[in-house]
Amino acid sequence: MPLGSRCATWPAPEKISSMADEPQNRSSTGNAWLYLAGAMQFTTSPIAGGVAGYFADKYFHTAPTLALIGFVAGFIGGTINLIKLLKIPTKTP
Repeated sequence: MPLGSRCATWPAPEKISSMADEPQNRSSTGNAWLYLAGAMQFTTSPIAGGVAGYFADKYFHTAPTLALIGFVAGFIGGTINLIKLLKIPTKTP
């Protein structure tokens, strides 16, 4: 039995395209995903900072000081990342 008889046929390499080859054109769905990513990042950053601060408080036996500092640092970091994310230029058709 020949070796390649059970193998699937693959398209020629010149017919394979990747996302990098396609033009950068954002549709309304692409913008929706961009806004969803921004919202998720903006909400999870302060939560992650607060949780990290909470565990640091438990380790160092401080009151809610490090949790509040972690929450504020996460909020500032999330805001900065949200601004960077929304500055991505979008092309209109």
